[in-house]
Amino acid sequence: MVLPDFGDVLAEERATEHAPRFGDFSTALQFFHAWPAHRKAARLILVRRAEINGNHYYLPDPVAHWLEGSYPSAAFAAATPATSTTAGASLRS
Repeated sequence: MVLPDFGDVLAEERATEHAPRFGDFSTALQFFHAWPAHRKAARLILVRRAEINGNHYYLPDPVAHWLEGSYPSAAFAAATPATSTTAGASLRS
């Protein structure tokens, strides 16, 4: 889904400034993914990496693929929690 262009540049700026501080990490990431805003999504992932978890299993993989060419560190960070959680669980069993 591509968001329609904002007619108001100021409103666009406010939205992109607010999204990184939005309380729910996955909603903020979905916003940047839908925008699309690769750089802002990558920064969000790297700054709020601790909030990436398996609760939103549908989000990290597509975002990681989306970012891997331009922002490999953020792509790795997006994909790693699900992998490390799964690997850790299998090692403990």
